[in-house]
Amino acid sequence: MKQINTPNGRYYETPNGHKYPGVTTVLGTVWPTGRGLARWFLANAAREIIAHPEDLKELLRQVDKLPATLQGVAHEGLTDYLQSICDDTTAADRGTRIHEAVEAVLTGASTLKKAKKELKKDEKTELVAVIDKLQTIHFQPERVEARGYSESPAYAGTVDLVGEIPSVVFGKKRSTPVIIDLKTSKSFRDQYHAQVAAYCNFTKWGDGSVIKQRYSGGVLHVREGKCTLYKIDEVKGMQDFEACLAMYLSYTKKTKKEEWELF
Repeated sequence: MKQINTPNGRYYETPNGHKYPGVTTVLGTVWPTGRGLARWFLANAAREIIAHPEDLKELLRQVDKLPATLQGVAHEGLTDYLQSICDDTTAADRGTRIHEAVEAVLTGASTLKKAKKELKKDEKTELVAVIDKLQTIHFQPERVEARGYSESPAYAGTVDLVGEIPSVVFGKKRSTPVIIDLKTSKSFRDQYHAQVAAYCNFTKWGDGSVIKQRYSGGVLHVREGKCTLYKIDEVKGMQDFEACLAMYLSYTKKTKKEEWELF
């Protein structure tokens, strides 16, 4: 399944040629309501300013065309958002390095010792914490960085870890098929329930094969060397995600290229 990155978010092309919005793009746009839409506008505005500084005046004129409820956010937040892009990029780069190191160790592409050499000091600590936690819960990996999708409702995404854990971890009667998302944010966020619940409701993997078993969801959150496994509320999380997806689709439209843009 092909991943497509655009200024308006991430999309996936399924084996049968359909293009679906990514889970994180949906949630990043409309969670929480209103602020996400303003951030989407600001993100695109900031990208344009960085690429074409001479167009700043025109972009500010475009701000004035926004609904009144968003104008204040846009005017006050534009400068802050430009700075936040730098901050978010730094945080995203850090998260990406840790994700890639975990993937390399779990797939056997690298040893823990070699993977640590590619990381900064604090990142090494967090990598060790993640691997130790996975070993402690006896996680048995089946897929790493696995793409999947749902056809109804239509969405797609990339799962960090797919595998199995013993029954005792989540209080089940038998060993549990589980989807785990790795997070390196400062704190646990409510939207993680919606994100991982959406992954747990994939109906097919990226190669088109049907997902026949039901997965429980978890978030492995690591920060400052402490790694915690949170169990996801799949029912409430999916309700929240479906609400966000419906809102996302109501605020966007498909272009001729089957990509999405803000109305």
